[in-house]
Amino acid sequence: MPRLKVMTLNVWGFRGDWAARRARLLKVMQDEELDVLLLQEADERAWHLNQAVELAQLTGYAMAFVPTQRYFPWPSVATGLAILSRFPISNPLATEIFPQNGLFPSGGNERRLAQRVEISLDGMSVVLYNTHLPLEEAHRLLAVHRLWTQVVQEEAVLVVLGGDFNATPAERTIRFLLGREIIDGMMGQMIDSWAQSGIGPEETFPAGQPRSRIDYIFYQAEPSVIVQEAKVVGRAPDEMSDHAAVVTTFAISPARDPVIPFDEEPVGSVHPVDRGGDDFFSR
Repeated sequence: MPRLKVMTLNVWGFRGDWAARRARLLKVMQDEELDVLLLQEADERAWHLNQAVELAQLTGYAMAFVPTQRYFPWPSVATGLAILSRFPISNPLATEIFPQNGLFPSGGNERRLAQRVEISLDGMSVVLYNTHLPLEEAHRLLAVHRLWTQVVQEEAVLVVLGGDFNATPAERTIRFLLGREIIDGMMGQMIDSWAQSGIGPEETFPAGQPRSRIDYIFYQAEPSVIVQEAKVVGRAPDEMSDHAAVVTTFAISPARDPVIPFDEEPVGSVHPVDRGGDDFFSR
């Protein structure tokens, strides 16, 4: 049975002790045998290697990075979204879902994007979205509406949407995505992976003493896709960031004939990217 394990994390840029946080993140990636990592607030500095590039080099994962804010062209000072994957990445796309306001935006005026890539899982198309919504609720509502107009057009076995939504489950932003709130005559059709198979505490922020749930992994899928598990990792004392991370494991069942018995495919039949040499992670 093909499996896809996805984690989302607001990595908090280079703040704090990045070397220690990076070591914890790499350990989680290895322990969890992650297939996909969605990062928000991945920083790029002229005097530092881009955080997503660094993680990709250390793990052998494929990587796509898109800057959401580029504060200076030279020396390069930027922050953005990144997707790392065991599998080859194709058809990358970045869509603006909230515009920048001002020459040097900060806080609620920052530009927000939705990052999209595709991967192939045993020949089946999987679409992955990564985003970081604005700080103000009115801006989040506008951004999530624009995001949904793109997501709803996807045709894939599985569409995953993860990130830092800056919104608790009761907010209209989340209710819209789940089809419980109408905005401009439209409502979403996403499923909350945590509501399907969540285990343990659900709060993700702040990582030291989580009190709020603002990080999510949503999905749309064919009936053959199930959520095996959803959980939060990276709380104290093993913080990787100021946010804890959400990890969701999806499984795709083979087609079943009601009369003819079948044998399930082993998880090992799903092969990661073969890059040659010694991979940092091996199953």
